[in-house]
Amino acid sequence: MTQTLKEKTASALAWNTLDRFGQQILYMVTGIILARILNQHDYALIGMITIFTVISSILIDSGFVTSLIREKDVKDIDLSTVFVFNITIGIILYIILFLSAPLIARFFNQPSLSCISRVLFISLPVNALGIVQNAMLAKRLQFHKTAKINLTAVILSGTVSIVLAVTGYGVWALVAQILIFSVIRVILFWIWGDWKLSLTFSIQSFKRIFPFSINLLGANLLTAIMNNIYASTIGKFYTLTQTGNYAQAAKYADTSSTLMVTVIQGAMYPVLSSISDDEERLKRASRKTIRTMSFLLFPIIFGLVCIAKPLIVVLLTTKWEGAVPYFQLLCIASIFIPLSNINNNFLNVKGYSHIVFRIEIFRFITIITAMMLTLKLGIINMLIGLTVTRAVCYTVNAVYAGRNTGYSFWEQCKDMLPYIAISFVMSMLMYAVNYLTANLYILLPLQSITGLVFYIAANKMLGSKIYEDVSDLLKKALLIKKK
Repeated sequence: MTQTLKEKTASALAWNTLDRFGQQILYMVTGIILARILNQHDYALIGMITIFTVISSILIDSGFVTSLIREKDVKDIDLSTVFVFNITIGIILYIILFLSAPLIARFFNQPSLSCISRVLFISLPVNALGIVQNAMLAKRLQFHKTAKINLTAVILSGTVSIVLAVTGYGVWALVAQILIFSVIRVILFWIWGDWKLSLTFSIQSFKRIFPFSINLLGANLLTAIMNNIYASTIGKFYTLTQTGNYAQAAKYADTSSTLMVTVIQGAMYPVLSSISDDEERLKRASRKTIRTMSFLLFPIIFGLVCIAKPLIVVLLTTKWEGAVPYFQLLCIASIFIPLSNINNNFLNVKGYSHIVFRIEIFRFITIITAMMLTLKLGIINMLIGLTVTRAVCYTVNAVYAGRNTGYSFWEQCKDMLPYIAISFVMSMLMYAVNYLTANLYILLPLQSITGLVFYIAANKMLGSKIYEDVSDLLKKALLIKKK
Protein backbone atom coordinates (compact mmCIF):
# COMPACT_ATOMS: atom_id res chain seq x y z
CA MET A 1 0.00 0.00 0.00
CA THR A 2 1.48 3.38 -1.07
CA GLN A 3 1.82 5.97 1.70
CA THR A 4 0.80 9.60 1.17
CA LEU A 5 3.31 12.40 1.83
CA LYS A 6 1.57 13.14 5.15
CA GLU A 7 1.79 9.49 6.21
CA LYS A 8 5.45 9.29 5.20
CA THR A 9 6.20 12.49 7.11
CA ALA A 10 4.35 11.31 10.21
CA SER A 11 6.11 7.94 10.17
CA ALA A 12 9.52 9.55 9.63
CA LEU A 13 8.96 12.07 12.40
CA ALA A 14 7.66 9.38 14.78
CA TRP A 15 10.71 7.15 14.33
CA ASN A 16 13.13 10.07 14.24
CA THR A 17 11.58 11.45 17.44
CA LEU A 18 11.88 8.06 19.12
CA ASP A 19 15.48 7.81 17.96
CA ARG A 20 16.62 11.30 18.98
CA PHE A 21 14.68 11.59 22.22
CA GLY A 22 15.72 8.07 23.16
CA GLN A 23 19.36 8.89 22.48
CA GLN A 24 19.24 12.13 24.44
CA ILE A 25 17.49 10.54 27.42
CA LEU A 26 20.08 7.77 27.51
CA TYR A 27 22.92 10.24 27.04
CA MET A 28 21.47 12.39 29.80
CA VAL A 29 21.22 9.50 32.24
CA THR A 30 24.76 8.39 31.40
CA GLY A 31 26.00 11.99 31.56
CA ILE A 32 24.47 12.57 34.99
CA ILE A 33 26.12 9.45 36.37
CA LEU A 34 29.48 10.34 34.82
CA ALA A 35 29.30 13.98 35.98
CA ARG A 36 28.76 12.86 39.56
CA ILE A 37 31.89 10.68 39.36
CA LEU A 38 34.22 12.73 37.15
CA ASN A 39 35.36 16.34 37.60
CA GLN A 40 35.65 19.57 35.63
CA HIS A 41 39.20 18.73 34.49
CA ASP A 42 38.05 15.56 32.72
CA TYR A 43 35.36 17.38 30.75
CA ALA A 44 37.68 20.30 30.03
CA LEU A 45 40.20 18.02 28.27
CA ILE A 46 37.53 16.57 25.98
CA GLY A 47 36.01 20.01 25.37
CA MET A 48 39.34 21.43 24.20
CA ILE A 49 39.75 18.95 21.34
CA THR A 50 36.10 18.56 20.31
CA ILE A 51 36.56 21.20 17.61
CA PHE A 52 39.13 19.00 15.83
CA THR A 53 36.77 16.02 15.81
CA VAL A 54 33.81 18.03 14.56
CA ILE A 55 35.73 19.79 11.79
CA SER A 56 37.30 16.52 10.65
CA SER A 57 33.89 14.80 10.54
CA ILE A 58 32.56 17.55 8.29
CA LEU A 59 35.55 17.28 5.98
CA ILE A 60 34.99 13.53 5.71
CA ASP A 61 31.32 14.06 4.87
CA SER A 62 32.09 17.07 2.61
CA GLY A 63 28.38 17.72 2.01
CA PHE A 64 28.00 14.60 -0.11
CA VAL A 65 25.47 12.97 2.23
CA THR A 66 23.04 15.88 1.96
CA SER A 67 23.60 15.82 -1.78
CA LEU A 68 22.77 12.09 -1.97
CA ILE A 69 19.54 12.63 -0.03
CA ARG A 70 18.57 15.54 -2.27
CA GLU A 71 19.28 13.70 -5.55
CA LYS A 72 16.14 12.28 -7.16
CA ASP A 73 17.98 9.40 -8.87
CA VAL A 74 21.05 8.08 -7.03
CA LYS A 75 23.05 5.33 -8.76
CA ASP A 76 25.34 2.74 -7.18
CA ILE A 77 28.35 4.45 -8.75
CA ASP A 78 27.44 7.65 -6.88
CA LEU A 79 27.31 5.76 -3.58
CA SER A 80 30.59 3.95 -4.12
CA THR A 81 32.29 7.20 -5.20
CA VAL A 82 31.19 8.97 -2.02
CA PHE A 83 32.17 5.94 0.08
CA VAL A 84 35.71 5.81 -1.33
CA PHE A 85 36.05 9.57 -0.84
CA ASN A 86 34.84 9.37 2.78
CA ILE A 87 37.25 6.57 3.70
CA THR A 88 40.23 8.19 1.99
CA ILE A 89 39.71 11.55 3.68
CA GLY A 90 39.05 9.85 7.03
CA ILE A 91 42.39 8.01 6.94
CA ILE A 92 44.33 11.08 5.76
CA LEU A 93 42.86 13.28 8.48
CA TYR A 94 43.58 10.72 11.19
CA ILE A 95 47.23 10.53 10.12
CA ILE A 96 47.51 14.34 10.18
CA LEU A 97 45.87 14.59 13.61
CA PHE A 98 47.92 11.70 14.98
CA LEU A 99 51.12 13.50 14.02
CA SER A 100 49.75 16.83 15.29
CA ALA A 101 48.74 15.50 18.73
CA PRO A 102 51.89 16.76 20.53
CA LEU A 103 51.33 20.23 19.05
CA ILE A 104 47.71 20.22 20.24
CA ALA A 105 48.85 19.23 23.75
CA ARG A 106 51.48 21.98 23.75
CA PHE A 107 49.00 24.62 22.55
CA PHE A 108 46.66 23.93 25.48
CA ASN A 109 49.57 23.26 27.87
CA GLN A 110 48.06 19.86 28.72
CA PRO A 111 50.60 17.03 28.06
CA SER A 112 47.97 14.29 28.53
CA LEU A 113 46.08 15.55 25.46
CA SER A 114 48.66 13.99 23.15
CA CYS A 115 47.69 10.42 24.00
CA ILE A 116 44.01 11.24 24.50
CA SER A 117 43.79 12.86 21.06
CA ARG A 118 45.42 9.95 19.25
CA VAL A 119 42.94 7.47 20.70
CA LEU A 120 39.85 9.65 20.41
CA PHE A 121 40.52 10.56 16.77
CA ILE A 122 40.31 6.87 15.77
CA SER A 123 36.56 7.49 15.69
CA LEU A 124 37.00 9.58 12.53
CA PRO A 125 37.94 6.84 10.01
CA VAL A 126 35.57 4.49 11.83
CA ASN A 127 32.61 6.87 11.35
CA ALA A 128 33.55 7.28 7.67
CA LEU A 129 32.70 3.61 7.12
CA GLY A 130 29.01 4.20 7.92
CA ILE A 131 28.26 7.55 6.28
CA VAL A 132 26.78 6.20 3.03
CA GLN A 133 24.69 3.56 4.80
CA ASN A 134 23.30 6.23 7.14
CA ALA A 135 22.48 8.53 4.21
CA MET A 136 20.62 5.84 2.30
CA LEU A 137 18.51 4.89 5.31
CA ALA A 138 17.55 8.57 5.66
CA LYS A 139 16.83 8.94 1.94
CA ARG A 140 14.50 5.95 2.04
CA LEU A 141 12.91 7.24 5.28
CA GLN A 142 13.92 4.02 7.06
CA PHE A 143 14.28 5.76 10.39
CA HIS A 144 13.16 2.65 12.27
CA LYS A 145 16.49 1.02 11.42
CA THR A 146 18.47 4.13 12.32
CA ALA A 147 16.67 4.36 15.66
CA LYS A 148 17.50 0.76 16.60
CA ILE A 149 21.15 1.23 15.57
CA ASN A 150 21.67 4.48 17.47
CA LEU A 151 19.91 3.39 20.65
CA THR A 152 21.85 0.12 20.79
CA ALA A 153 25.15 1.99 20.36
CA VAL A 154 24.27 4.54 23.04
CA ILE A 155 23.32 1.88 25.59
CA LEU A 156 26.43 -0.24 25.10
CA SER A 157 28.91 2.66 24.95
CA GLY A 158 27.29 4.35 27.94
CA THR A 159 27.46 1.19 30.02
CA VAL A 160 31.17 0.72 29.31
CA SER A 161 31.94 4.38 30.10
CA ILE A 162 30.19 4.19 33.48
CA VAL A 163 32.11 1.04 34.41
CA LEU A 164 35.39 2.74 33.48
CA ALA A 165 34.49 5.88 35.46
CA VAL A 166 33.57 3.89 38.56
CA THR A 167 36.84 1.94 38.38
CA GLY A 168 38.90 5.15 38.28
CA TYR A 169 39.81 5.68 34.62
CA GLY A 170 38.78 9.36 34.67
CA VAL A 171 38.82 11.09 31.29
CA TRP A 172 39.34 7.75 29.51
CA ALA A 173 35.74 6.87 30.37
CA LEU A 174 34.63 9.77 28.13
CA VAL A 175 37.06 8.75 25.38
CA ALA A 176 35.80 5.16 25.47
CA GLN A 177 32.18 6.28 25.26
CA ILE A 178 32.81 8.21 22.01
CA LEU A 179 34.95 5.51 20.41
CA ILE A 180 32.77 2.52 21.32
CA PHE A 181 29.65 4.35 20.13
CA SER A 182 31.27 4.88 16.71
CA VAL A 183 32.40 1.26 16.35
CA ILE A 184 29.08 -0.31 17.33
CA ARG A 185 27.08 2.11 15.19
CA VAL A 186 29.13 1.38 12.05
CA ILE A 187 28.94 -2.39 12.56
CA LEU A 188 25.15 -2.23 12.85
CA PHE A 189 24.85 0.05 9.82
CA TRP A 190 26.54 -2.61 7.71
CA ILE A 191 24.42 -5.39 9.21
CA TRP A 192 21.08 -3.62 8.71
CA GLY A 193 21.89 -1.29 5.81
CA ASP A 194 20.69 -1.89 2.25
CA TRP A 195 23.72 -0.79 0.26
CA LYS A 196 26.34 -3.37 -0.71
CA LEU A 197 30.03 -2.51 -0.52
CA SER A 198 31.72 -1.25 -3.67
CA LEU A 199 35.13 0.44 -4.00
CA THR A 200 34.60 2.00 -7.43
CA PHE A 201 35.43 5.69 -7.80
CA SER A 202 33.97 7.67 -10.71
CA ILE A 203 35.41 11.05 -11.66
CA GLN A 204 32.22 11.85 -13.60
CA SER A 205 30.01 11.10 -10.60
CA PHE A 206 32.28 13.13 -8.31
CA LYS A 207 32.17 16.14 -10.65
CA ARG A 208 28.38 15.99 -10.86
CA ILE A 209 27.84 15.93 -7.09
CA PHE A 210 30.73 18.21 -6.14
CA PRO A 211 29.34 21.67 -7.12
CA PHE A 212 26.38 21.37 -4.74
CA SER A 213 28.42 19.65 -2.02
CA ILE A 214 31.31 22.12 -1.92
CA ASN A 215 29.05 24.95 -0.78
CA LEU A 216 27.57 22.74 1.94
CA LEU A 217 31.07 21.77 3.02
CA GLY A 218 32.09 25.39 3.38
CA ALA A 219 28.91 26.29 5.26
CA ASN A 220 29.15 23.28 7.58
CA LEU A 221 32.81 23.98 8.33
CA LEU A 222 32.07 27.55 9.30
CA THR A 223 29.14 26.42 11.46
CA ALA A 224 31.28 23.82 13.21
CA ILE A 225 34.00 26.33 13.99
CA MET A 226 31.45 28.82 15.33
CA ASN A 227 29.75 26.21 17.52
CA ASN A 228 32.99 24.89 19.02
CA ILE A 229 35.50 27.75 18.99
CA TYR A 230 34.30 29.06 22.34
CA ALA A 231 35.18 25.82 24.15
CA SER A 232 38.70 25.77 22.69
CA THR A 233 39.26 29.49 23.31
CA ILE A 234 38.05 29.27 26.92
CA GLY A 235 40.28 26.21 27.36
CA LYS A 236 43.26 28.24 26.18
CA PHE A 237 42.68 31.43 28.18
CA TYR A 238 40.75 30.34 31.29
CA THR A 239 41.23 27.74 34.04
CA LEU A 240 40.42 24.04 33.72
CA THR A 241 37.60 24.46 36.26
CA GLN A 242 35.99 27.28 34.24
CA THR A 243 36.51 25.33 31.02
CA GLY A 244 34.94 22.22 32.55
CA ASN A 245 31.93 24.20 33.81
CA TYR A 246 31.51 25.75 30.37
CA ALA A 247 31.82 22.36 28.63
CA GLN A 248 29.19 20.82 30.89
CA ALA A 249 26.85 23.80 30.51
CA ALA A 250 27.28 23.80 26.72
CA LYS A 251 26.59 20.08 26.50
CA TYR A 252 23.24 20.32 28.26
CA ALA A 253 22.24 23.67 26.74
CA ASP A 254 22.92 22.43 23.22
CA THR A 255 21.02 19.20 23.83
CA SER A 256 17.57 20.77 23.49
CA SER A 257 18.30 22.83 20.37
CA THR A 258 20.33 20.07 18.73
CA LEU A 259 17.54 17.62 19.46
CA MET A 260 15.01 19.86 17.72
CA VAL A 261 17.26 20.12 14.67
CA THR A 262 18.03 16.41 14.39
CA VAL A 263 14.43 15.30 14.93
CA ILE A 264 12.66 17.77 12.66
CA GLN A 265 15.40 18.50 10.12
CA GLY A 266 16.48 14.87 9.89
CA ALA A 267 12.97 13.73 9.06
CA MET A 268 11.81 16.77 7.07
CA TYR A 269 14.78 17.28 4.73
CA PRO A 270 14.09 14.14 2.65
CA VAL A 271 10.39 15.02 2.59
CA LEU A 272 10.97 18.66 1.59
CA SER A 273 13.43 17.50 -1.07
CA SER A 274 10.77 15.27 -2.61
CA ILE A 275 8.40 18.26 -3.13
CA SER A 276 11.01 20.94 -3.92
CA ASP A 277 9.47 21.52 -7.38
CA ASP A 278 6.01 22.27 -5.98
CA GLU A 279 6.22 25.83 -4.60
CA GLU A 280 2.85 25.80 -2.84
CA ARG A 281 3.29 22.45 -1.09
CA LEU A 282 6.87 23.33 -0.17
CA LYS A 283 5.81 26.57 1.51
CA ARG A 284 3.03 24.82 3.46
CA ALA A 285 5.49 22.17 4.63
CA SER A 286 8.06 24.84 5.53
CA ARG A 287 5.56 26.79 7.62
CA LYS A 288 4.52 23.66 9.44
CA THR A 289 8.18 22.88 10.12
CA ILE A 290 8.72 26.30 11.72
CA ARG A 291 5.52 26.09 13.78
CA THR A 292 6.37 22.59 15.00
CA MET A 293 9.89 23.72 15.86
CA SER A 294 8.55 26.74 17.76
CA PHE A 295 5.96 24.70 19.63
CA LEU A 296 8.70 22.43 21.00
CA LEU A 297 11.70 24.75 21.20
CA PHE A 298 10.52 27.85 23.05
CA PRO A 299 8.86 26.21 26.08
CA ILE A 300 11.84 23.89 26.54
CA ILE A 301 14.40 26.73 26.41
CA PHE A 302 12.41 29.15 28.55
CA GLY A 303 11.71 26.37 31.03
CA LEU A 304 15.36 25.31 31.25
CA VAL A 305 16.44 28.88 32.02
CA CYS A 306 13.98 28.96 34.94
CA ILE A 307 14.97 25.60 36.45
CA ALA A 308 18.72 25.90 35.74
CA LYS A 309 19.97 26.01 39.34
CA PRO A 310 17.81 23.24 40.85
CA LEU A 311 18.33 21.11 37.73
CA ILE A 312 22.13 21.25 37.83
CA VAL A 313 22.53 21.05 41.61
CA VAL A 314 20.06 18.18 42.06
CA LEU A 315 21.27 16.11 39.11
CA LEU A 316 25.00 16.89 39.03
CA THR A 317 25.68 17.94 42.68
CA THR A 318 26.86 21.30 44.00
CA LYS A 319 30.35 20.93 42.49
CA TRP A 320 28.80 21.96 39.15
CA GLU A 321 26.91 25.02 40.49
CA GLY A 322 29.42 27.27 38.72
CA ALA A 323 27.96 26.08 35.40
CA VAL A 324 24.50 27.56 36.13
CA PRO A 325 24.93 31.10 34.67
CA TYR A 326 26.78 29.68 31.65
CA PHE A 327 23.95 27.20 31.12
CA GLN A 328 21.26 29.89 31.24
CA LEU A 329 22.98 32.16 28.72
CA LEU A 330 23.83 29.25 26.42
CA CYS A 331 20.19 28.12 26.49
CA ILE A 332 19.06 31.54 25.26
CA ALA A 333 21.81 31.59 22.61
CA SER A 334 20.88 28.08 21.48
CA ILE A 335 17.40 29.20 20.37
CA PHE A 336 18.83 30.63 17.16
CA ILE A 337 20.77 27.51 16.11
CA PRO A 338 17.79 25.35 15.05
CA LEU A 339 15.97 28.32 13.54
CA SER A 340 19.00 29.17 11.39
CA ASN A 341 19.54 25.54 10.43
CA ILE A 342 15.92 25.14 9.35
CA ASN A 343 16.22 28.20 7.11
CA ASN A 344 19.38 26.71 5.61
CA ASN A 345 17.32 23.59 4.98
CA PHE A 346 14.75 25.60 3.04
CA LEU A 347 17.52 27.01 0.84
CA ASN A 348 19.28 23.67 0.36
CA VAL A 349 16.21 21.82 -0.88
CA LYS A 350 15.89 24.48 -3.58
CA GLY A 351 19.54 24.01 -4.53
CA TYR A 352 20.74 27.33 -3.11
CA SER A 353 23.70 25.93 -1.19
CA HIS A 354 25.85 28.82 -2.45
CA ILE A 355 23.59 31.27 -0.59
CA VAL A 356 23.87 29.17 2.56
CA PHE A 357 27.64 29.35 2.25
CA ARG A 358 27.57 33.15 1.96
CA ILE A 359 25.30 33.44 4.99
CA GLU A 360 27.62 31.22 7.02
CA ILE A 361 30.59 33.39 6.04
CA PHE A 362 28.76 36.43 7.40
CA ARG A 363 27.82 34.53 10.57
CA PHE A 364 31.39 33.32 11.03
CA ILE A 365 32.89 36.81 10.74
CA THR A 366 30.28 38.28 13.10
CA ILE A 367 30.63 35.66 15.82
CA ILE A 368 34.43 35.51 15.73
CA THR A 369 34.56 39.32 15.94
CA ALA A 370 32.22 39.32 18.94
CA MET A 371 34.32 36.64 20.65
CA MET A 372 37.55 38.57 20.17
CA LEU A 373 35.98 41.80 21.46
CA THR A 374 34.69 40.12 24.64
CA LEU A 375 37.54 37.63 25.26
CA LYS A 376 39.12 39.63 28.09
CA LEU A 377 35.81 40.67 29.65
CA GLY A 378 35.04 37.28 31.21
CA ILE A 379 33.03 34.24 30.12
CA ILE A 380 29.65 35.80 31.01
CA ASN A 381 30.23 38.77 28.70
CA MET A 382 31.53 36.42 26.00
CA LEU A 383 28.25 34.50 26.14
CA ILE A 384 26.13 37.67 26.08
CA GLY A 385 27.99 38.69 22.94
CA LEU A 386 27.39 35.24 21.45
CA THR A 387 23.64 35.50 22.11
CA VAL A 388 23.32 38.90 20.47
CA THR A 389 25.31 37.92 17.38
CA ARG A 390 23.36 34.68 16.91
CA ALA A 391 20.10 36.67 17.01
CA VAL A 392 21.39 39.10 14.37
CA CYS A 393 22.67 36.25 12.18
CA TYR A 394 19.36 34.38 12.35
CA THR A 395 17.55 37.52 11.18
CA VAL A 396 19.87 37.84 8.16
CA ASN A 397 19.49 34.11 7.48
CA ALA A 398 15.68 34.23 7.56
CA VAL A 399 15.54 37.33 5.34
CA TYR A 400 17.67 35.67 2.65
CA ALA A 401 15.71 32.42 2.93
CA GLY A 402 12.46 34.34 2.53
CA ARG A 403 13.66 36.11 -0.61
CA ASN A 404 14.56 32.83 -2.29
CA THR A 405 11.83 30.49 -1.07
CA GLY A 406 8.74 32.69 -0.70
CA TYR A 407 8.50 32.14 3.08
CA SER A 408 9.42 35.58 4.43
CA PHE A 409 11.06 36.55 7.72
CA TRP A 410 7.89 38.31 8.89
CA GLU A 411 5.79 35.25 8.11
CA GLN A 412 8.18 33.21 10.22
CA CYS A 413 7.90 35.69 13.09
CA LYS A 414 4.10 35.58 12.84
CA ASP A 415 4.14 31.77 12.95
CA MET A 416 6.49 31.73 15.97
CA LEU A 417 4.90 34.53 18.00
CA PRO A 418 2.04 32.56 19.66
CA TYR A 419 4.47 29.98 21.03
CA ILE A 420 6.93 32.64 22.20
CA ALA A 421 4.12 34.46 24.04
CA ILE A 422 2.76 31.32 25.73
CA SER A 423 6.29 30.20 26.68
CA PHE A 424 7.09 33.62 28.17
CA VAL A 425 3.99 33.59 30.39
CA MET A 426 4.83 29.99 31.34
CA SER A 427 8.33 31.02 32.42
CA MET A 428 6.95 33.85 34.58
CA LEU A 429 4.74 31.36 36.42
CA MET A 430 7.67 28.98 36.86
CA TYR A 431 9.85 31.80 38.22
CA ALA A 432 7.12 32.77 40.71
CA VAL A 433 7.30 29.26 42.17
CA ASN A 434 10.75 30.23 43.56
CA TYR A 435 8.93 32.16 46.30
CA LEU A 436 7.11 29.05 47.54
CA THR A 437 10.14 27.01 48.67
CA ALA A 438 13.92 27.21 48.95
CA ASN A 439 14.33 23.42 48.88
CA LEU A 440 15.80 22.66 45.44
CA TYR A 441 14.63 19.04 45.52
CA ILE A 442 11.03 20.25 45.90
CA LEU A 443 11.46 23.30 43.65
CA LEU A 444 12.64 21.33 40.60
CA PRO A 445 9.55 19.10 40.16
CA LEU A 446 7.20 21.88 41.27
CA GLN A 447 8.49 24.31 38.64
CA SER A 448 8.57 21.64 35.95
CA ILE A 449 5.00 20.49 36.58
CA THR A 450 3.73 24.08 36.72
CA GLY A 451 5.30 24.91 33.37
CA LEU A 452 4.18 21.71 31.66
CA VAL A 453 0.57 21.90 32.86
CA PHE A 454 0.24 25.57 31.91
CA TYR A 455 1.75 25.12 28.43
CA ILE A 456 -0.43 22.15 27.55
CA ALA A 457 -3.56 23.81 28.94
CA ALA A 458 -2.87 27.08 27.11
CA ASN A 459 -2.38 25.33 23.78
CA LYS A 460 -5.52 23.25 24.22
CA MET A 461 -7.60 26.28 25.16
CA LEU A 462 -6.31 28.22 22.15
CA GLY A 463 -6.98 25.28 19.83
CA SER A 464 -3.41 24.85 18.61
CA LYS A 465 -3.33 22.63 15.51
CA ILE A 466 0.37 21.92 16.06
CA TYR A 467 -0.42 20.70 19.59
CA GLU A 468 -2.85 18.19 18.12
CA ASP A 469 -0.32 17.09 15.48
CA VAL A 470 2.47 16.64 18.04
CA SER A 471 0.12 14.73 20.37
CA ASP A 472 -0.76 12.36 17.53
CA LEU A 473 2.93 12.01 16.71
CA LEU A 474 3.80 11.05 20.29
CA LYS A 475 0.95 8.55 20.39
CA LYS A 476 2.22 6.99 17.18
CA ALA A 477 5.76 6.85 18.58
CA LEU A 478 4.48 5.05 21.69
CA LEU A 479 2.54 2.58 19.56
CA ILE A 480 5.68 1.92 17.49
CA LYS A 481 7.66 1.31 20.65
CA LYS A 482 5.11 -1.20 21.91
CA LYS A 483 5.22 -3.09 18.61
